[in-house]
Amino acid sequence: MTFSVDDLIDEGESGSESRAAPPSRRRDGSGPLDTVLRSFAALAGARVHSDGRVSHPCIFHSDKHPSAVLFANGSYFCSVCIATPMPLRAWIESDEARAVLGDDQVQAVLNVSASAERAWEEPEPLPDALLPVPPWSALLLPDSLRPWAADVTERMGCPPEFLAVGVVVALGSVLGRRCAIRPRKHDDFTVIAHPWGAIVAPPGELKSPALHEALRPVRHLEAVARAAHQRDLVEFSFTAAVADAERAKVMAELKKTVSVGENPSILREQLERTNVTAPTLERFMINDCTIEKLGELLEENPNGLLQFRDELIGWFRTLDREGHEADRAFFLEAWSGLSDFVYDRIGRGTRHIPVCCMTVLGGIQAGPLRSYMRSAVRDGVGADGLMQRFQLLVYPDVPRTCGVDRAPDMNAASRVLRIFEAIAALDATSVGASPVHDGVPFLRFTSEAQVTFDEWFAALAHRLRSSEEHPAFVAHLAKYRSLIPALALLFHIADVVDGGAHAGAVPESALGLALQWGEILEAHARRIYGHALDRGGASARLLARKIATGALAGTFTARDVYRRGWVGLTDTDEVQAALAFLEDHDWIRSERENTGGRPRFRYRVNPKSTTDKPDRRRQTGAFVSSGSASTRESKAVEGVGHV
Repeated sequence: MTFSVDDLIDEGESGSESRAAPPSRRRDGSGPLDTVLRSFAALAGARVHSDGRVSHPCIFHSDKHPSAVLFANGSYFCSVCIATPMPLRAWIESDEARAVLGDDQVQAVLNVSASAERAWEEPEPLPDALLPVPPWSALLLPDSLRPWAADVTERMGCPPEFLAVGVVVALGSVLGRRCAIRPRKHDDFTVIAHPWGAIVAPPGELKSPALHEALRPVRHLEAVARAAHQRDLVEFSFTAAVADAERAKVMAELKKTVSVGENPSILREQLERTNVTAPTLERFMINDCTIEKLGELLEENPNGLLQFRDELIGWFRTLDREGHEADRAFFLEAWSGLSDFVYDRIGRGTRHIPVCCMTVLGGIQAGPLRSYMRSAVRDGVGADGLMQRFQLLVYPDVPRTCGVDRAPDMNAASRVLRIFEAIAALDATSVGASPVHDGVPFLRFTSEAQVTFDEWFAALAHRLRSSEEHPAFVAHLAKYRSLIPALALLFHIADVVDGGAHAGAVPESALGLALQWGEILEAHARRIYGHALDRGGASARLLARKIATGALAGTFTARDVYRRGWVGLTDTDEVQAALAFLEDHDWIRSERENTGGRPRFRYRVNPKSTTDKPDRRRQTGAFVSSGSASTRESKAVEGVGHV
């Protein structure tokens, strides 16, 4: 391929408006390449272009026509003596350049280049990794749950969002299809109030203990159900024995009747009375279950089940495995709590599940979630709305407290247990729900709450239609159409069974509380989706730590990075994005090498980013005193880069 200097100049000028300033240059003209560019701009016949390139008579031969171009990224090209663009320094140091220029002139140019290379600026601090989220308030939970949640949070020293999300998801899973809400005034649009939830935090931040406490009432219900089931089995063993004896007697009479040619239909009713059904165990929660067994459990528990996974990433990866496509589809269907499901298996035959109602809750670390959510923001298998179904999705700042050593508030804990027991045995008519034939009993809003909801609903619809945000985030917000009325119903029923609210339509106070949740949850969703969409930032912060600790020094290539197998830096696209990000912030400079084929880039480390050794505590991740998760990560990079 051949091209002229004019082609290069024209191409550069046409794209100069959209081309970003190279990171090794600065707006004030003090960057390292600015020094070299000014030197060439001073040559007779030189021309400075709007994007920073300098075209001039080549310094390597006597032709006075502007046949050469020094690009703003430091690469050099001459249509006479250089076949393809290459780093200026690499060309000057070549034997061919020395033959053309002579040793003295080569050394003079090298001195200019060396002077420019010494003009490294301080690397710019990398921006915070996470968007801010508003502080949590204890008033965001209904009166019936507030004392218990506050007590557990203070004793554990965990973010209050952990307990709040956990207990609301648990409450919704127990309510299930016992009572629903129809948020529109006349429409039959029905919402089952069983939102999915996930808490995001680094390891060691008490995700598991917090969720264990939030699920304690559900485990209590499971224990009560198992004890009742054992009593039922004892009773059933005697009933079954009696039924077997009666059946044997009826069968003997049936054989005798048939043998003498009499009509056996007179024994039909007696035979049917000998059929007894074994008692089923009422279930509320599962952990690990095949989809076929889950179908059987849902047939026995039509109000729904809660799947709890301490680490959700394991469940996500299971759904992505080959052969588990039906599992993923099943959970997508079961999210609404209104659909049936049919699956056919050679061994098990055809099974029809009249109602699929599943709730999911768990914890996950930020790194694995970010990697997994990449599929949720791209077209592909993961872009099916699974992540958007986690409506109660929080990534809180970690508090500085370490908890309070005191006895639990047993009165508050007992109060929460009574609420869960009442909801597990709920008769929907007792809370004023309207019964529906072959459907789910439901409540509606009061007239005042209906006006508020309709205004909010219309505003949300307008936002969704006019939004220019990422489609994945918009899809997440779209799920709030059902989330807000679901939260309002849960808060209302919790207070009703506790005796703190009147049965009947959902009041404006419960809706107002749900709308406050919506605002905070949207901020958390922005943080989480923004973290996933920050393609170069997170990887750049990881790479910056490697540079600051001296793991990468002098010059290196992109291949040198991803071949190390460092966490978060194994994907070639991630590494390239990180390198571009760091170059934009003056941590490194790119240098193009002419290999005779496909060009290769080396990256030179800013020596000021590795001048001193970082504090060892920062290398081991001891950032607790810095407060929030976003501040910890930002200060970690600033610390290793500017110690």
